[in-house]
Amino acid sequence: VDVITQNFDSSWRLFDSDDYYDWFGGLYNAANTLKNKSGKAKPDTAFFDIRNKNNYISRTYQEEIEFEIRSMLLNPQYYNALVKTPAGMNSYASRFQNFYASNILGGEKLNKELGNQLADTVVKINSGVTNSQLAAGAQSSTAWMIYMAQQGVWEGDASTVQKLVDTYMQSVIDYGVAC
Repeated sequence: VDVITQNFDSSWRLFDSDDYYDWFGGLYNAANTLKNKSGKAKPDTAFFDIRNKNNYISRTYQEEIEFEIRSMLLNPQYYNALVKTPAGMNSYASRFQNFYASNILGGEKLNKELGNQLADTVVKINSGVTNSQLAAGAQSSTAWMIYMAQQGVWEGDASTVQKLVDTYMQSVIDYGVAC
């Protein structure tokens, strides 16, 4: 397998569902493992956004992950609409889980700057938590960032990672373990 592709032809995006990392990521991981064993380079990847028939867009796996981070997880217009309700906060947290799994299967480390921006965003979102129902999703998003640092997937600054840990612990003190 030299190239693996995925079309986006509906309103679903990469972090909206575990289907993308289950199917595309699983195939990519299997092909990458086989290519590594034979001493060959990783397979090429292409995500084709064909939702606008007048403007098809192609991105590699890593480019798509970074696009999704910037346009969803770091975008205040996107996350502010979600984090005010328990269902929305949990939906935002599920995107963090899908982001983590997509990144792991892609086999790349998270860009340090993007990781630091995500950490700052998660800490900011946690500051608006006012009850245990909101705390569940906020704790989950925070835990995924801490886990990425522990796994070496993101090389966050020690002070930034500590801020995440402190934020998580304060949430647990205030609302109990919610995730």
